[in-house]
Amino acid sequence: MAKIKINDVNKQALNLNNNNKHRHYATNSPYYKEISPTNRRKKDNQQLNWDLSKELRRNNIWDPEDINYHQFRYRFGIADPKGQIGSAREYLFFTKPDIPIFSQNDWSLKVESTQMQPVLERSQYWRELRYNNFPVLTELQYNIDPKNPFNNLLGNTVSSNLDIPSLSGEVIETSNNQYGTNIQYRGSSEASNDNFDFSLEFKDTKALSVYHFFRAYEEFQTLKHTGGGKNLKDDMNSLRICYKYIIQKILYDQYSIYKFLVDEDGETILYYAKLYGVFSKNLPRDAFSNTQFDGGITLNIEFHAAFYDDMNPRILQEFNNVASKNPKIRTAMGMQSNSSSIYPSVVSPYNPIEGAMDYRRGIGAFVQTISDSEDPIHDSYYGAGRGNIYKLKWVTVDSIK
Repeated sequence: MAKIKINDVNKQALNLNNNNKHRHYATNSPYYKEISPTNRRKKDNQQLNWDLSKELRRNNIWDPEDINYHQFRYRFGIADPKGQIGSAREYLFFTKPDIPIFSQNDWSLKVESTQMQPVLERSQYWRELRYNNFPVLTELQYNIDPKNPFNNLLGNTVSSNLDIPSLSGEVIETSNNQYGTNIQYRGSSEASNDNFDFSLEFKDTKALSVYHFFRAYEEFQTLKHTGGGKNLKDDMNSLRICYKYIIQKILYDQYSIYKFLVDEDGETILYYAKLYGVFSKNLPRDAFSNTQFDGGITLNIEFHAAFYDDMNPRILQEFNNVASKNPKIRTAMGMQSNSSSIYPSVVSPYNPIEGAMDYRRGIGAFVQTISDSEDPIHDSYYGAGRGNIYKLKWVTVDSIK
C-alpha cells in the first residue's frame, strides 16, 4: 500500500469516500479530524474575512480599532471612510432681543401691561403690527413669552449657511539691528474674533413676518437714535427703558446666534460656535423691486457681531441654560427614556414605527453629553479614547403617527 502524506489525509477523507481502503486509513489516522458542515462554514467565513482584511490593507483601509493618528505613522497613507466627514447639517439658534415694546418691571423685567408703551400706541404702524402680526412682537421682546427663549421665526426661515471668520495671527517685528535685519514674532489672533460682519438669507412668506421683524427692529433703532429711549415715567414721547438694563449696561436690543454642525446621524455635534452681540444692519426693500419671485421671496440681511467663540464647552452650557427656560425642555433634559408615552419626549433620529426618519416637530433642543461607555458605536465611528461626544437632542410634544 502506498504511503499517504499527512497533509493529504483530510483531502482523501473528504473527497475519496468511495475508496474504502483510503477511507479506512484516513479515519483511523491519529491526524484525522471529522469536519462538520457547521465548522466548515465557520472556517470558510474566517478565511473570507481574513482575505478581505488583507485586501483592505493593501488599499490602505484599516479597521477603526487599528487607526490611531497620534501613536502610529501609516507609511503608505491611510483611508478612513468611517472617520471622514461626509455631509453635515447646520442648525442656527437665534436668541431674542428684549426691546421694550410693552412696559416692564424695572428689576424683574416682567411685562406688566397688555398695552404698548404710549409712544408706540400712538403709532399706526405699531398698532397695525400688534393687530396683524403679534407673534412678531414676541420675537422682538423676550419677556412677552420667556418660556420660549429662541427666535423660531428666524431659525425656521434662514436658508443660507453662516460664514465664520478665520483666525489670523498678528506678526510683531523688532527694530532693525546694525546689519539691517530684524526678527519677527508671532502675535495674538484674538482680534480675529472681534467685530466682524456677515450676512444670512431668509425665505419669507406671504405674511412677510421676517420682513416685519427687521422692519420693526429698524423702527425701534430710529426711535432710540432720536432720543426715544429713556427712563422717564412722565415722558409720553419716549420709550421707557428698565433700570436694570441701564444700571447693569445690558444691551437689550442685541442677541446671540448658536451654530451647530451635526453629523449624518442628525444629532452628533461635529462643530459648535456662538456669536455674541449680534444686530442687523439693513432692511432689503429692494427685494420687492421685482414682481416674479422664483422659489419665494428671499431677504438678504447683513449682521454685525461683537465676538465669536467656538469649540468651548462653556457655549454648550450657555445653550442649555437658555433652552431650559422652557419648562418642557427642562423636563426632557432629566429624562432617561425616549419612549413616546412620556410627555414631552426626546426625538430619536429614527422612527421605528414608520421605519423612517422621525419628522415630528420640535419645541426646542438641548445638548446631551454621551460617554463612550454609553454609546456602543462611539469608538467605531469617532475613534477609541475620544471621551465624551455631544448630541443635539430635540424635544417634541407630538405623538408618533
